[in-house]
Order: sequence, then structure tokens, then C-alpha cells
Amino acid sequence: MQLPTSNDFWPIVSVVISALGLYLALWTSIRKEIRNLRADMDREFERMRADIRALRADLQALDERTSADSRKLHADLQALRADLQTLREHVHRLERRIDRMEEHAREDRKELSAGLASLKAEVSALSARLDERSYPRRPALETVREEARQEYSGEGPEEGKADTEDGTSAKGDAGPG
Repeated sequence: MQLPTSNDFWPIVSVVISALGLYLALWTSIRKEIRNLRADMDREFERMRADIRALRADLQALDERTSADSRKLHADLQALRADLQTLREHVHRLERRIDRMEEHAREDRKELSAGLASLKAEVSALSARLDERSYPRRPALETVREEARQEYSGEGPEEGKADTEDGTSAKGDAGPG
């Protein structure tokens, strides 16, 4: 092979070799970067997998806790429903009892009203009988009183002495006795 004798050959060869060296260095650098990126990417994927596993574990724990809370809430709700039903039964019994008491009160009020009406009628009848006994012959009673006065005092009604019911005269004289 014949080497060109011109001055351009060696600089061209050195430029080509330099370009080839740069290309190989760049290629090596790029491959190294790719390996580093892959390693970084594998680390990130592993970290993401660990995060996903942790999230799954947290979600499962949360699901178990939620499930337990849900079961507890369901049991509490059932207990509240049972308590509400019991309370409704008590209220219903109380309402029936109140209704019976109101009915008894109405019946007692009717009986009391009827009793009071009959008592008023009896009191009126008794009052009328007492009035008859107390004041049956008022004119005859006054006549008897005047006769008794005349006998004891020796004076008649014509003299004008007005006696009080206790037997004393209005003039201040002592009465009978």
C-alpha cells in the first residue's frame, strides 16, 4: 500500500482516528449513562413496588378495620333497632294505659256527676224538709211567744214594749226570771 505523500493524509487520518475515538468515547459514555439510567429506573421501580406493597397492606388493614367497624356499626344499628322496637312497644303500652285511665276518668266523672246531681237533689229535699220543720207554722209560733210574754211580764203587747228574742226588753228591763 502506498502512503500518500501529501501533507493532508496524516492530519486526515488523525482527524478520523480522533473522530473515531470521540465516537467510541461517546458511545461508551452513552452506554454507561444507559446502564446508570437502567439502574436508577430499577431502583425507582423497586421503590414503587415497595410503596405499592405498603399501600396494599395499608389498604388491606384499612379494609379490615373498615370491615370490623362496619360489622360493629351493623351490630350497633341492630341493637338500636331492637331498642327502638322495645321503646315503641313501651310507648304503645303506655298509650293504651293512658286511654284506659282516660276512659275510667270519664266513667268516674259521669258517676261523680250523677252522684253530685242525686246528692244535690237529696240536699234540696232535705233542705225543704228542714225548712218545713223549722218554720212550719210561723204565725202560730209568734202567737205562742206573745202569750208567753204576757204571762211572764204581766203586760200586754198593747203597752208597746218591744222585746228582743233573748227575752230582754228594748228599754233595758230585765227579762223573765
